[in-house]
Amino acid sequence: MEIVVVVGAGFSGVVASRELLRAGWQVVLVDPGARPGRGLAYSTAAPWHLLNSPASAMSIEPDDPGHFVRWCQARGVSGEFVSRGLYGDYLVEALRAADDMGSLTVHRGRVIRVFEGSVGMIVLLNDGVVIPADRVVLALGNPPPGWVRGATVQDPWAPGALDGLPDGPVTLIGSGLTAVDVALTLARGGRHPRIEMVSRHGLLPRAHASAGSFRLDGPKSRTLAGLMREIRQMCEGDWRGAMDALRPHWNDLWARLSPEDRERFLRHVARYWEVHRHRMAPAVAREVDELRAGGVLTLSTGLTGRYQIIINCTGPGRLIDVDPLVRSLEAEGLARRGPHGLGLDVDEHGALLPKRKIFTLGPARRGWLWETTAAPEIRAQARSLSIHFCQLSLMAAGVSPRPPARRG
Repeated sequence: MEIVVVVGAGFSGVVASRELLRAGWQVVLVDPGARPGRGLAYSTAAPWHLLNSPASAMSIEPDDPGHFVRWCQARGVSGEFVSRGLYGDYLVEALRAADDMGSLTVHRGRVIRVFEGSVGMIVLLNDGVVIPADRVVLALGNPPPGWVRGATVQDPWAPGALDGLPDGPVTLIGSGLTAVDVALTLARGGRHPRIEMVSRHGLLPRAHASAGSFRLDGPKSRTLAGLMREIRQMCEGDWRGAMDALRPHWNDLWARLSPEDRERFLRHVARYWEVHRHRMAPAVAREVDELRAGGVLTLSTGLTGRYQIIINCTGPGRLIDVDPLVRSLEAEGLARRGPHGLGLDVDEHGALLPKRKIFTLGPARRGWLWETTAAPEIRAQARSLSIHFCQLSLMAAGVSPRPPARRG
């Protein structure tokens, strides 16, 4: 039985492991966390940290979109937006259930190096453990934020990062979903009477609301200007429903743009797209509005005073700049920076270029893909990856693989 080492036990690692086990692979899942399955995003225990997507979009099963909703209902949990901690429980349970699907080993540790052996790949952990692998999958999730000069806290999601801060006003560098989560946590503590969010555009994520369910054909233009005109027309009226209906088309639209138009999008449009695409749960948006109305939370495009506490809330950094393992892979010649520096250079199957010895899914594919950070896209990538691995094994055995049968 061939061995696949999956690096990372967050959402990407859980769904990748489940798909690979179903396909008959032996899986070794490696993660430094004490509670594998949760990852960083879902390790929070704060009940006010809610999912930014409705429960109906968060199933781990590509063929069963209602899987998570039924899991919640079985536990007496209702509501469209549930806590991230509860979702972490769901992932932990899904990982435990994966053990019944095949041969799964979970190893607590941090991968510091992956390199080519005489046969296959070698995975080296920080505790000295060496794991031979036929294939390696990087399920790294979102990288930590890039460095912000002068910040008191560089990574607000690091364990204990917000504990023991002195009382007084706080500046949050950034005004996205990370800043919103941090602001709610600090405001509930009652020791920070003024919280200022500072960002270049001064934009907050929009709020979710009941949106119409309809289908849209993808825009036809191949230029950024033309696409923006078409999308604005589609978003007139029910813009939330239109944004959601356009979601299956985003990666095709991204691939259609020239490199120059993609750079223009990143410079001039991306932030406006983000605040409409990655929205706040309604309850979170109401609390943010109350904090702003009460003068606790302010939003600006530049610092308005001197602050003792500055927290880096800029969101995920550039993977190849902030992840030590990825930098090691680059030094080994097994990875390189992807388009626009957003992720890694990969082929259509998620194999890292130039050598195609290691695979990845999720945020690490950003640059070649635009929409690749959310549950529906990642679970589809996990399914495709398991099918591709089976095809590679058949070809190595001299068997011509048949096209995969449709499921469901």
